[in-house]
This record gives sequence, C-alpha cells and structure tokens, in this order.
Amino acid sequence: MGSIKKYVFEDITIIKAVGPLIQNEIISILEDLYTHSPTKFIIWDLVEASAKYLTSKHIHQIADFVAQYKDKRAGGKTALVASGDLEFGISRMMNILGEIKEVDFEVMVFRNFSDAVNWIGVKELPKIC
Repeated sequence: MGSIKKYVFEDITIIKAVGPLIQNEIISILEDLYTHSPTKFIIWDLVEASAKYLTSKHIHQIADFVAQYKDKRAGGKTALVASGDLEFGISRMMNILGEIKEVDFEVMVFRNFSDAVNWIGVKELPKIC
C-alpha cells in the first residue's frame, strides 16, 4: 500500500504521496485539508506515487469533491508534481477538470519540484522528514 502525508507550514501545504494512489485516501486527505483552514499554496508531490489504480470515474469524483470547496482557497495556487507519464497525464486531467468546474485557485502541473516551487512563488521550502 501507498501513503499520503500532509505537511503544513504557514501559508503552504505539501502533500507527499508514495506508492499506489487510492481514490478514498486522496478524498480523505482533501477532506481534512478543506474542512480545516486550507493554506493558500499547495504542492502535491507525486514523484514517488503510482496512479495505475485510478480510473476516470475516480478522477471525476476527486474533482467533484474539490469543486465543493472551490471558494475556500480563492486566489491560491496548487502545483501538482508528477514525473511519470501516467501520473503527469492524470494530473493534467485534474487541472482541466478544475478549469471546467471553475475553481477559484490556479492549478498547474510540473515534471519537477523546483519548477513548481518557482511557480508557487516561495523562495525556500521548509525541510520535511
């Protein structure tokens, strides 16, 4: 099984996924994030994750869930970092679904972490364990 861990620092949250991504686990971490005080900036680190078990239905369910909370992060930015082709493609699908659902924050997909950090606009990220 995989794992998803959330690290919160002032105005940025880093969500690091390792191993297989499971729809219920993604929804659970999103629910925790959005029902509390979500940060303005979020980076999903999917570099060590696998999306091979996510279906089109799962992706739509995740996008629908996020759309419920689209006003909670108005003006924010979410970066999805995925180095694998499948994970990158699914992340792009999430980006497009977010645009269709008119979420009030920007979403971009990157192949590497440094490009995501530059786009978010922070100079340096705290070290995570």
